[in-house]
Amino acid sequence: MKNSSFTRQKLWLAIVLWVTLAASAQANEHQSATLLELDVHQAILLGIAKNYGVKINRLNPQFTALNIAIEQGNFEPNVFASYQQSQSERLNSLTQNNRYASTTSSVGLQGIAPWGTRYKLAIEANKNEFSNSANFSSVIEVTQPLLKNFGLESNYSNVVLAQKRTEIERMRFSQQLMLVVQQIVNAYTSLYAAQLNLKVAQANRTLAEKTLEAEQKRVIIGKSSDSATLRPAVSLANREDTVLIAQQELRFRQNTLKSLIADSSAGLLSLELHAVGLPEAEQFNPNITQDFQQALNNRPEYLEAKLSVSQQKIRVKRDQQQHNPNLDLVIRYQKNGLADENNLSSALDNYQNSALNSGYIGINFSMPLSMQSSKSRLSQSNIALQQDELKLEQTAQNILLALDTAAYALAGNWRRLQAANQAVALTQASLDAEEKKMAVGRSNSFYILDMQSRLANAQRRKVDALTSYYISLVNYHKQKGTILSHYQVAVN
Repeated sequence: MKNSSFTRQKLWLAIVLWVTLAASAQANEHQSATLLELDVHQAILLGIAKNYGVKINRLNPQFTALNIAIEQGNFEPNVFASYQQSQSERLNSLTQNNRYASTTSSVGLQGIAPWGTRYKLAIEANKNEFSNSANFSSVIEVTQPLLKNFGLESNYSNVVLAQKRTEIERMRFSQQLMLVVQQIVNAYTSLYAAQLNLKVAQANRTLAEKTLEAEQKRVIIGKSSDSATLRPAVSLANREDTVLIAQQELRFRQNTLKSLIADSSAGLLSLELHAVGLPEAEQFNPNITQDFQQALNNRPEYLEAKLSVSQQKIRVKRDQQQHNPNLDLVIRYQKNGLADENNLSSALDNYQNSALNSGYIGINFSMPLSMQSSKSRLSQSNIALQQDELKLEQTAQNILLALDTAAYALAGNWRRLQAANQAVALTQASLDAEEKKMAVGRSNSFYILDMQSRLANAQRRKVDALTSYYISLVNYHKQKGTILSHYQVAVN
């Protein structure tokens, strides 16, 4: 099979086909059934477009991806503004109260950079009636952590973790999509097997009818007694029962496939699904060593486990960095315009013409006495990393064993299919020989009916072997991680 993705045109054609037939089925619900013939690729197309599980889980990566923008928003500059007004009273020598007002206002930007630098750019204005002064100033303040909270590993880690979680959700959606494709193919294969088994049962019933008719003719011409028709009649009744059971099984398999490819109950009961067939069975020879490496590159479970290890390594590095004491370099520069009178205009003029510049550089240091909290968090992160690494190894082991089991089942079911084909051919030849003997009077209906039953059993075993082979083949592709490419499904 070519490894190409389904086109949007094919997808919309499948949806339009389903909607048209469903509408037709609803209109004819009380009249006659509507037949929908599908090949396995059309069934997969409808399943991807209509399956509720796929619809729901397809939104998970989009939902989780929004966390990236949320975490990146922590590094956006914040605009701030403030205004404060206060009053004070002073009792003079004449026991009169004098009230003085002061105002403080500021506006600016502040924020934190991904490497941990905290910054503040502000313009401040102050008026004080008590001191009869005014001040207009601009401030630049930068605080750079040197130990704790320094660098991208400490500050940008939540963004990276959000990106990893989005990738994990994509892996989970791929895994769920693989499971849905496997379920659809298995349901389609079982439907096709039910159709074949119904044909076998109907053909076997027809053989019993012909045998009964032949025996009745022998009775008429006097070559057999009336009791000779009892055995063919009993056999016909039993085979009629087998046909009814096969019809029930067919209905069950149709409904199983409907549940996977339909999202509406309108006209669903009157819609009959018909599997047009399966590709001709060909022997598949797996290479476990080579396919195992391919599985490690393709299986969403293993890729998710690798992402979990990568996530935990980021947390370990972050917690290692957080285990340091606080040591911050602080730089502040301020340009002032002062006025000896309570007039901001004068302060602004002095700011522009003869400003007073000031600033400082300093170091801030602090640390807990025991560092017990950060030490415990770091120990927890290291333990979690060990667990995730062990889970990764366990996942690889499970994939290898599942691949080997699937390969063994695939090879066994191929041998079963070859044996079943040979059994059908030999049983058919035996029946033909017995019918020739019957034609010349050297056999009777007992042997004919027995060989007919043997042929029907051999045909049913062949159908079962064919079904098992295709189901084991799709399971091997799933274990190998190539089921989507094998059935030309691309994850968008």
